[in-house]
Amino acid sequence: DLLADYTVDFSQDAETAKLIAEQGLVELDLAGHVYQASNDNSTSIIGNQPGSQSILSVGDGSLVLGTGAQGDAELIVGFEAGSFGDFRLAGLAGSETLLDLHKLQIADRGIGLMSVSYAATVEVGRVLLGNIIGSNGNLILSGDGSLLNAEIEFSVNHGTVEIQSPAELRFDNPDAPMTVFKGGQLIGDGTLKGYLLNRGYFSPSMTGNSFDLQGDYRNRGLFGVTLGDTQHSRVEVTSFDDWYGEIRLGGGLIAELDEGFLPEIGREFQIMEAEDRVRGT
Repeated sequence: DLLADYTVDFSQDAETAKLIAEQGLVELDLAGHVYQASNDNSTSIIGNQPGSQSILSVGDGSLVLGTGAQGDAELIVGFEAGSFGDFRLAGLAGSETLLDLHKLQIADRGIGLMSVSYAATVEVGRVLLGNIIGSNGNLILSGDGSLLNAEIEFSVNHGTVEIQSPAELRFDNPDAPMTVFKGGQLIGDGTLKGYLLNRGYFSPSMTGNSFDLQGDYRNRGLFGVTLGDTQHSRVEVTSFDDWYGEIRLGGGLIAELDEGFLPEIGREFQIMEAEDRVRGT
């Protein structure tokens, strides 16, 4: 159990039963080694003290929970109500930083934040953001080479997923969509590979890059765009694996104008494009 502010420098591979970071800032410098919380039936926790903050920073090596994505171990970031958990997974130039686990719960009853940056990789079976009303989970993917690969389930219940270009989120389960529910949102201008079902709020960022969705997209919630003079929000949907690059519309559209911008009457903006076809209204 990690309770205070300090750095752990690894000189060799290490193993414990589980990992619990209760409060304070703890940095794990793995130095190219593997740290395994080996109990496959355990729950590791970052942030479980009401009214306190816990930050765990991991870099330059591999953190494996249980037997990895094919096992049963889980990690909860922001467990108890009133707690705040912050998990930072960051790669280093010329090295591999990897998180390998079965289930990642970002915010159970508390508030959870996870960032994946600088070419770090997450291999996971299930990802869930927010568990109950009042919880809030946030996942940020950023940086060239940063990747989260989920195999079984990806659900945004209460919270936000942000994918910043050129980072990538991959959920290519042919039997289930990545689902953004009513209390969740997806934003950014990065790459998502798989089938996206939006029942909440999906809004590509206005950065000059399209949100790159490789798969299929079905909208049953709100699709939000910001329009500007020289750039605007946009999603481009293309084929990937067994998906054709199709958009199926429903739900609603929220369009906002960039500050100070007033378009002339009749000006058109292309806010989505599909390789296959666009169906619905």
